[in-house]
Amino acid sequence: MKRRHLQLLLLVLALNSSALPVAPVAPVTNVTRVDHGKAASVVAFVNVNVVPMDREGVLEGQTVVVSDGRISEIGAASKTKVPRGATRIEGKGRYLMPGLVDMHTHLNSPAELPLYLANGVTTVFNLNGRPANLLWRADVEQGRLAGPTIYSCGPTIRTAQKADEARRLVEEQSKAGYDAIKIYNGVSKEAYDVLIAEAKKHHLLYIGHIPREPGLESVLQAGQAIAHAEEYVYTTFKNKTDDESRIPEVAAATAKAGVPVILTFVAYDHIIKQVETLPALLAAPEMKYLAPWVRDSWGVDVNPYKLNLGTQGAALTKSLAFQKKLARELHRAGVKIMTGTDAMNPGVVPGYSEHEELRHLLDIGFTPFEALRAATRYPAEFFKQPAEFGTIAVGKRADLLLLDGNPLRDVASVARPLGVMARGRWMPQDELRRMLEDVPAAYAKQVEITKAGLAEGSDKVWEYLHYNDPTNTLLARSVGDLIVEQGTEKFRRAFELAWKKDPQSPLVQENFVNGLGYYLAGQKRLKEAIDVFQLNVATYPKSGNTYDSLAEAYMKSGDKARAVEFYRKAIEVEPNYPNAPAAAELIKKLSAPSNE
Repeated sequence: MKRRHLQLLLLVLALNSSALPVAPVAPVTNVTRVDHGKAASVVAFVNVNVVPMDREGVLEGQTVVVSDGRISEIGAASKTKVPRGATRIEGKGRYLMPGLVDMHTHLNSPAELPLYLANGVTTVFNLNGRPANLLWRADVEQGRLAGPTIYSCGPTIRTAQKADEARRLVEEQSKAGYDAIKIYNGVSKEAYDVLIAEAKKHHLLYIGHIPREPGLESVLQAGQAIAHAEEYVYTTFKNKTDDESRIPEVAAATAKAGVPVILTFVAYDHIIKQVETLPALLAAPEMKYLAPWVRDSWGVDVNPYKLNLGTQGAALTKSLAFQKKLARELHRAGVKIMTGTDAMNPGVVPGYSEHEELRHLLDIGFTPFEALRAATRYPAEFFKQPAEFGTIAVGKRADLLLLDGNPLRDVASVARPLGVMARGRWMPQDELRRMLEDVPAAYAKQVEITKAGLAEGSDKVWEYLHYNDPTNTLLARSVGDLIVEQGTEKFRRAFELAWKKDPQSPLVQENFVNGLGYYLAGQKRLKEAIDVFQLNVATYPKSGNTYDSLAEAYMKSGDKARAVEFYRKAIEVEPNYPNAPAAAELIKKLSAPSNE
């Protein structure tokens, strides 16, 4: 970004020299690195029991040699030599299996990546990509960043209507270097057919929701992977979870089409927990590894599911039970089900969620081998990379977990790895623990660098944010802190200047301003939050979401009349915006005569 854009931001904030300590911005490496030393070039797991996952069974007493990031030799320990100079890892009584894959994640910060590694997740599929995610992908591949191997969709294709638009979007994402496209609810039938055809033309994978107009029939005909089991409920079953008679028919059709399905049961279960037992969920130990601003946005006063679905716990529980019956039948019919968790959706903590999803698979009748196959081999086959990862064999990428128990007998042992190898880099248990312990400090450092960079007026802060903050949540936190310290009027003035000079500036984007408002609300600064939401409404008067957020802030402030006014305005300007059904229900509830 050019220097004048930074000056506009500084003018908005009108920072005083005393407002923040001025520190030098980090050099333009742009990367929050997790540096734990270089991987040893040769590692040998000696006398270990191998769970290859190409079939159900264990190869006992094997030595597995890894050279330069790949498995170079597997053989009986009594006959296989350990290369001179190799790092030797004792495997007696232990088990070696392929690393896990989470097929539905949302990567918001490189500081999240250690959470995956510490939980044995060595590959992820990012389902709403940004340019920074491609930088992380390259840095992981080159060994500059410790993290799982990344596959990524481009930005979600939400509402494409015409063929030309669909063609342009796929071409743009292909040129950018994404691996896949993700299709959402509002795509038209005309656009959908072109999206699929263009994805095939550009050799991109395709995955997503069941878009409402094309419907399940088009999805099955296209062979598109389905990102949530709940999508069947909203579309094919029309939210009628009392009638299970069509489940076998739908499962058989999905199997016949060869369409893989990602269930994301952990995400749906955590929606229920946010509605019914939110404080207990937020008290989970793994929550401490999230960015503070993320935890704030999931908090009791601002949690989107608690606020919008707070009376629907029983219906959600019933829907999840229905989805599990459907999933049993999908599995029975031969559908390839893959583990995916919707990590970083509210309530879902990266890495840890993978083990919850495995437990859900066991709950619906998967054997341990079938559950682990959904987390290893099937994802590799989806990516058309079965020769690269997903099973243990000579020549494959060395993504491995060392366990103290047989995972084919006790899947819970997978959640307690003695060590993880990702792309040939061995990380024993104590190193994994240190990586986790370093995560909170990494987030604090991000805020420090961002606020100092804004105060100093360095162009490098934008390069830093481009790499470390693709969703602008770190920027929202930093600017939000400054608003708390200095008020909103200076922000409003500089926002208006930035809008005139550069409408593409991150500072003036609808989603950024909305996130900033929610951050302030989470800090119980409702007056400032309302000011920010009002600015967003004035700037984006045709967006239902801006009015909805303003209405929500008025609700929190106790002004129900203004809340109803703006919920109505949201539906008026955009009748089908995502939260419209919940807004209509709230209007009805708030407008009802009082019984007092």
